[in-house]
Amino acid sequence: RHLRYATSGLGTEREMQPFEEETPLGRLSIVYNGNLVNYHPIREELEAQGVSFDSTSDAEVLLKFFCASLGDAGSPFDCLRVALEKIYSRLEGAYSVIGMLEGLGLFAFRDPLGLRPLVMADLADGHAIASETYALSYIGAENIIDLRPGELLWIDAKGAVYRALLSHKEHKHCAFEYVYFTKGNGVLEGRDVYQVRAALGRHLARKAQERGIYADVVTAVPNTSHPAALAMAWELRIRIEEGFIRRDGAGRTFILPNQRQREKAVSSKLAPVASVFQGRDVLIVDDSIVRGTVSKRIIQMARDCGARKVYFAATFPPITHPCFYGIDMHSPQELLARGRQLEEIEKAIGADGVIYNSAEDLQAAIGIGDLCMACCNGRYPTPLEGVECLQNLRKEHQGIEAQQLAGVNS
Repeated sequence: RHLRYATSGLGTEREMQPFEEETPLGRLSIVYNGNLVNYHPIREELEAQGVSFDSTSDAEVLLKFFCASLGDAGSPFDCLRVALEKIYSRLEGAYSVIGMLEGLGLFAFRDPLGLRPLVMADLADGHAIASETYALSYIGAENIIDLRPGELLWIDAKGAVYRALLSHKEHKHCAFEYVYFTKGNGVLEGRDVYQVRAALGRHLARKAQERGIYADVVTAVPNTSHPAALAMAWELRIRIEEGFIRRDGAGRTFILPNQRQREKAVSSKLAPVASVFQGRDVLIVDDSIVRGTVSKRIIQMARDCGARKVYFAATFPPITHPCFYGIDMHSPQELLARGRQLEEIEKAIGADGVIYNSAEDLQAAIGIGDLCMACCNGRYPTPLEGVECLQNLRKEHQGIEAQQLAGVNS
């Protein structure tokens, strides 16, 4: 069973996926990646109809709405299609879903905006569906393709594949996927993620030149920023060295529930190589600055090792608005760049200088125009009805998760 990276729900065992429900077609199970913006009003609507819930997860809301909307005539594909047309007309947010009708087949669908990725591939003896191409890299998958936003995929028990495009909205793929979540050898919407990150490094190099920032050495914060750091160092003709060693098996600090645990995690997962920093001006490259927790601690590590000056470069533009589509930054108060000038950001994290890519740099590096960059520009691609409830639920979840982690570590 899987407990996804939680952005809605209380993060307890009841939120573990898959979620299952008995239907006239048989047992239906789903797993999903994303976040329902109008989770609360849809849940209230279903409860008014007598539907009960066992969790606070938006995945269960999606499942219950889906099952209540299933068609009652025709093939399983026809019944799923009826349900999905209702979902596309009512549910707002990001959702990439994989599901199964027991004994009948496998299905998948993607929200009409394509905010979260979803891919399928052929195997020697069947088919595979995953949230990113990396998951298919080691199982002999071939003919890997993106499911189209607004598309329903059905694979019956005999292996026959059926596809239907049920929505035709303007796409809004999440830009943050390219710099942080996706593995470096992944492909998103036909774009090589490694090359996107390298292009972002070249943009940063030009920014450094414009500001007259020079360093003796460039180093990356493991692991997502390595391609950008390599490209930046090459462009600036500066040597690049491994300044931080990441502990094997260390998780991601960004997705931890509170500031204290994020700060503790940085120290426990990264160890500096003192000789890289001693007596040098250093340029540290990271994928982004969200809350500033990681950046501040890393800069202090460099100074503790004897760095003279520490510059910090982020491949992603300043994050000034919360995300409601599955990235854990619901609270605007947590965002370091919100309401701050560049000099204030530099002071807050203790850097001698901070370099960001612009939104235009990001879009140019990715190379597609249909991106969601609401966390940078505040232009959200969906209505925001219900986000206050999401924010409150996330705060409650963070408190519970913090208590659970404290109990484990005590």
